Amino acid sequence: MALAILGFATMIIVTVVLLKKWVSTLLAFTVIPLVAGFVALAVSGQNPFSIDGVGAIGDWIKTGIGMTQSITLMTLFSPPYFMLMADTGLFDDIVIAIMKRVKISAPVICVLTVVVACIVELDGSITSVFLITVPLMLPLYE
Repeated sequence: MALAILGFATMIIVTVVLLKKWVSTLLAFTVIPLVAGFVALAVSGQNPFSIDGVGAIGDWIKTGIGMTQSITLMTLFSPPYFMLMADTGLFDDIVIAIMKRVKISAPVICVLTVVVACIVELDGSITSVFLITVPLMLPLYE
C-alpha cells in the first residue's frame, strides 16, 4: 500500500513541477523517480545506499524500459510520419468530403472527433491519435 501511494505521489510531484515550470523535463523525469526509488527501498526495509539497493533500482529501471520499449519506438516514429502526412495534405480530401456531406454543428463536430480518435487509436499509440485527429478536425473547428 505504501509503495502504491509513493508511486502516485511521484506522478503528482512530477506533474506539478512540470506544470509550474520549476525544473526542466529531463530533470523531472530522471531525478524525481530516482529519489522515489531510494525512498521505495527504504520503505521496503532495504538499505538504499548499499550495492544491493542500487542493483535493485537498476533492475527496476531495466524492467520498466523493457515494458515500454515498443511504445517508445512507436512514439519516435509517429510524429515525423504523421506530420509529413498532414503537411502533404493527406487529410484535406477527407475534411472536404466530410464538410460536403454533413451539416456542420458543434455536436456533429464533437461526435466526428470521437469517432476519428477511436478509429485512429486502434494502432495503440496516443501520439498517432493526436497527430491525425488534430490536423484532420482542426479545419472543422475553425
